[in-house]
Amino acid sequence: MRKFVLIASFSFLALFLIILTTKQIFAEEPKPFGLTLSKTTKDEALVNLRKEGGKQINSGYRIIKGEIYNPSIEGYYFKNLPLENLQNASFWFFEGVLYP
Repeated sequence: MRKFVLIASFSFLALFLIILTTKQIFAEEPKPFGLTLSKTTKDEALVNLRKEGGKQINSGYRIIKGEIYNPSIEGYYFKNLPLENLQNASFWFFEGVLYP
């Protein structure tokens, strides 16, 4: 009987550790500045970035080669975002949605 209780206790502990580890592995992704890849729209992102103190310094379409560009991919460059050691950051949008 003691052997059964010991095995049951060990099994319960192992199950608890597996659940705890799984929960941490599948934790929510961080959302800096309220941005979520492949979900946040361009307008939402620009509002959030400006709200955080960012200043837009440039924008444009994605240049593929020379004078050829893709109008479906639009980029924005910001400075003054409140992250340590970050001077400038670029954000790209494919068809109006934040692109990874």
